[in-house]
Amino acid sequence: MAVNKAYTATKWRQNTKSIKDRLFVMGLGDERRDIAWFGDARFTPVWGGILLIDADGNVLGAVGESGGTPAQDEELGQIGAAAFAAL
Repeated sequence: MAVNKAYTATKWRQNTKSIKDRLFVMGLGDERRDIAWFGDARFTPVWGGILLIDADGNVLGAVGESGGTPAQDEELGQIGAAAFAAL
């Protein structure tokens, strides 16, 4: 799951939380859609995939975090991204 979150962030060039917020409108039943509905079995639009970009906007990769609650995955992913940026 974590690897697929990182894959999704890099492919879509944004954090997976942003993707989820754009694609799934709460209360409209969209939460029940299977990931395969999007045509990419690796597509994982859930919190925890954080895009890593340089100052010029080039994609360097992504941090993928999984195993906790969505908020925990997002927080740990942001911590990992901040650690990478500090290098």
